Amino acid sequence: YQDLYDPGQMTVGGAAQVLTVENVPAGDATNDDQQYAFQFGVDAPSEPFTVSTTVNGFPESPANYQGMGIYVGSGDQDNYAKLVVSANGGTGGVQFGKETGGGFQNIEQPDDPNVTGPSTNTDLQLTVDPTTDPNPDNGADEVAVTAAYATDGGQLTEVGTGAIPASWLNTSDGTGLAVGVISTSYQAGSTFDATWTDLNVEYVTPPANQPPVADAGADVTVDEGTTVTLD
Repeated sequence: YQDLYDPGQMTVGGAAQVLTVENVPAGDATNDDQQYAFQFGVDAPSEPFTVSTTVNGFPESPANYQGMGIYVGSGDQDNYAKLVVSANGGTGGVQFGKETGGGFQNIEQPDDPNVTGPSTNTDLQLTVDPTTDPNPDNGADEVAVTAAYATDGGQLTEVGTGAIPASWLNTSDGTGLAVGVISTSYQAGSTFDATWTDLNVEYVTPPANQPPVADAGADVTVDEGTTVTLD
């Protein structure tokens, strides 16, 4: 794994507290040669939750398959769903797609030139709903994932809803859902510097806070100044 990135081409933290990959290379997960993708595991809740980030640095005139964004998946390069700012033939836009078992499906890819330009901040969100199977009659155990984005603090625009295997969220094998960042300059002939300002995983509706409960044990009488220890 350490051969897939060069720390000298990265800024992690620093004064701005961001993650930047300089000169994003051509590696791409669809070809199983992705570079500079970083992830962590999540014990996915049984209620809807959102994975989100804000990205900037995308070229003014992106080329071919350049893209940067976020993904959820099983942790390998053959099973993931991603939402990225993408070139869309040079127009600019977003791409919502997934790969399952090594086969890629482009779910939605609307054009939006407002995402281009290195100073543009684009919010990306993937909302996973473990309570909903969008295709209940297809014989597969799946959960819904809805993609949305916004530029420069504007109103979120929904891109579409897809399905991912419910097994990606299953922690019974000791592994959790992989959540991460991804970028590529596949077939572009040029590179760009990609920056993520954050990467968050949050409940859609946070559970209500509950006061802690402690078992104080049986009632006892103690003398003043005596120390009492609760197990």
